[in-house]
Amino acid sequence: MRVICVRVKFHPIVFITLLLFTFAATVAGGLILQLSLVVVFLSFSAFIKRRRAFWKKMLTFGIPLALVLVILNDFILTSIKPEYMEQGVHYALRFLTLLTCLLTIVHVTTPTQFALGLRSLKLPHRLNHIFLLSFEVFDSFRTIAQNVSTAQQLRGFRIRKNIFSRTKNLFPLFFPVVFSALSMSLDRGIAFDLKGIESPVSKTYLLEWKPTALDKFLSAFLLVLSFLVIVF
Repeated sequence: MRVICVRVKFHPIVFITLLLFTFAATVAGGLILQLSLVVVFLSFSAFIKRRRAFWKKMLTFGIPLALVLVILNDFILTSIKPEYMEQGVHYALRFLTLLTCLLTIVHVTTPTQFALGLRSLKLPHRLNHIFLLSFEVFDSFRTIAQNVSTAQQLRGFRIRKNIFSRTKNLFPLFFPVVFSALSMSLDRGIAFDLKGIESPVSKTYLLEWKPTALDKFLSAFLLVLSFLVIVF
């Protein structure tokens, strides 16, 4: 069976307002709205090009963590405080609502497309770059952790032997990862200054992606929905 992939060409402002609407639904919306959003995002994931990466993150991170929230609140804490009954389901559903939205946005667009779209909004250049780098935080930490893990194993640490060895050898991984991340952030800060990102001189780009009438309509519609969810 061949699955038809959907190529989304919406402007990044649509995804930003979609994320705001999802956040409003997570904070102020009911269970039915949150469950509906999770079903919609999961159904849409079957038609995106990077659906395997989407479901890999859901199966290895999203669903296990949601189950932990349910078990921790509805089974463990309930025995101590009965008022925590069914709170785990609420927390898990809120978590899955935000996670499915974020994973959908990350897997249907790229940082390059976001950069092209945000340039047309005339945002401060530093804010633009910080927003784009936030999408690469998890991938950057994962790459650093993999490199440090490989280096430590070459030095003789048996990190993948069993759960006790992994717990014991967390410290040889923790500090190198933290210091590598700090070094990377300093390097990027220096790169910001050297590239003149905050320079007041107007910049000229070869490509720009301006929102269409449909993008503006969808953004306004999602903002109105967010307001209604919060108010009512």
